[in-house]
Amino acid sequence: MRAMEELESIHLEDILVKNNMDFNKQMIENGEFGVAQSIRYPIVVASGLPGARLSELVLFETGEIGEIFLLERDTAEILLF
Repeated sequence: MRAMEELESIHLEDILVKNNMDFNKQMIENGEFGVAQSIRYPIVVASGLPGARLSELVLFETGEIGEIFLLERDTAEILLF
């Protein structure tokens, strides 16, 4: 069991490192970022995403991924996976 836990931990670290690199790449390519106004897991309310679209995937600086499920005039609600 311990070997499996170590394997899962290593795999998770690899994913987080890859997502962090993807985040930096996306920031360079898109230049658009939002600011989390509130976090009530698994929902994040963010502002500053003028080009956001429904069902669009959002990559957070922490490596987490979410999907926009509600757009309002100045905010987007994002469901974390």
